[in-house]
Amino acid sequence: MNLPTEIVMVLGGLLTEAAAKQIKLFAPKNLLAVDQAYTKLLPFGLTPNFVIGDCDSIDKNSLPPGIKLVERDDQDMTDFEKSIHFVREHSWKRVSIFGFGGGELDHILGNVEVLSKCFLNEDEFYFFDYFEDKPKLGCIIDKGITFNSFIGAKASLFPCPSAVLSSVGLKYEMSQLEIFQNQGVLALRNELVENRVKIKVHEGKALIIFDADPGQLPRL
Repeated sequence: MNLPTEIVMVLGGLLTEAAAKQIKLFAPKNLLAVDQAYTKLLPFGLTPNFVIGDCDSIDKNSLPPGIKLVERDDQDMTDFEKSIHFVREHSWKRVSIFGFGGGELDHILGNVEVLSKCFLNEDEFYFFDYFEDKPKLGCIIDKGITFNSFIGAKASLFPCPSAVLSSVGLKYEMSQLEIFQNQGVLALRNELVENRVKIKVHEGKALIIFDADPGQLPRL
């Protein structure tokens, strides 16, 4: 996984101080706030380039000059989905997503469903989440991923809706292991025994979430 990123998208979930610091250190060329995420960026001194969505949660008339308002009223899509389409219209790649977790459970599950539904390229979107200010990274993969982290870091895999996986560098290695949403092995939580891990997807696609090594990110 290649870091840092030049494009950052912020959703309406939990935005911690650690997450805000990480966004600042990425110094993205374009910072996208998805609807109400705009108000969550302000206390941290972060000003987005774009505010995207149906904009029913913000005062559109209060936006400072220089912020581009992208209103999309299609009620058949979430604001997150609208923002994904906006990114693709501009041919932006490797987008980091913050504010993905925290907040209401139905929003978190909805975000996962949107990522899966809109999936095209496993190197296109990845998200940050924070547990006790410790960063986690996640993305959907259909070919595989190689990443560096620390020994003892946790990595979890969830089928979307099914996948056949192999691994190198985990405590419980996989050798063409098949996982399903509704039968058999439903999900996997594993541990790194090497600093470098390789996951291969033979069939299907999966969501992976793992403890990030802060040493691999711009320093807080």
